[in-house]
Amino acid sequence: MANPISVALPADLPENWQTGQTVAPQGSDVGLTERHGYNYLMKQVNAAQTAAAQLGASFGSPGGAATLDEEGRLTQSQLPDLDAGQITGLEEAMSGKQDVVTGGASSITSANLTASRALVSNSSGKVAVSAVTATELGYLDGVTSGIQAQLNGKAASSHNHSAANITSGTLPVSRGGTGVTSLSALAAALAGEGAGRMEFGTYVGTGTGGADAPTTLTFSFPPKLVYIGHRDDPEEYMISFSGSGQAITQYDTMRKADLVWSGNTLSLTSSLDGSDRVAIQMNWEGETYQYAAFG
Repeated sequence: MANPISVALPADLPENWQTGQTVAPQGSDVGLTERHGYNYLMKQVNAAQTAAAQLGASFGSPGGAATLDEEGRLTQSQLPDLDAGQITGLEEAMSGKQDVVTGGASSITSANLTASRALVSNSSGKVAVSAVTATELGYLDGVTSGIQAQLNGKAASSHNHSAANITSGTLPVSRGGTGVTSLSALAAALAGEGAGRMEFGTYVGTGTGGADAPTTLTFSFPPKLVYIGHRDDPEEYMISFSGSGQAITQYDTMRKADLVWSGNTLSLTSSLDGSDRVAIQMNWEGETYQYAAFG
């Protein structure tokens, strides 16, 4: 719309008048500016009246200011005419639009969704709210691979292992283990609990014998039964019980050896002469003997 006001409205009238101010047709007549003269003042008043009349005449006229009807709308007469090309273009533009939302989003056009829920496609292919909350969905943040595959690689919270699966650590007695890491420690533990003790070993004979050259064995505990046997001859052996002064010795025939018990030490002697006493004392030179002590 073109501006309907054709006169200049400078809005430059002075506002610095003083009490007792002298005015004249021309401001210069009394030593003031042109704008202080009342002829200039009347000129601007007339211009304002002209502008008001021009603006009023423009309402409702072609190219003038628009007016609103009682309902606050432009009247049809004030709307520009559309040519055929404009109408065709508008119809073509509208024909490509949906009258209403269709497809998967058609289920969410009339109301808000339940807050903070994950959205899914329901059995009809429509957008729907799932039971999964935004918080639960957030638990997936940082996941870098398939969750099920990761779970499959974990053991159940309650499960069992076979003995072959236990490759380190010490299994306590309450779980079927020994509670220790070696046979010697096990023997010591059993001894501490009052269980029977055993000790095994070997020695090599020196070929000596007699009261002044006993065959002496010292054990880690006071034994109750001792067995000594020739490693290469099962028919040569000795058996004795704690506290007994003699031992039964097998050497070509049953013989007796004299014994002395002292704490953890056992001494064998023989009063026989020559090689017999060496044999009775289980002490052939260079021969290996095996012993077992039980306590």
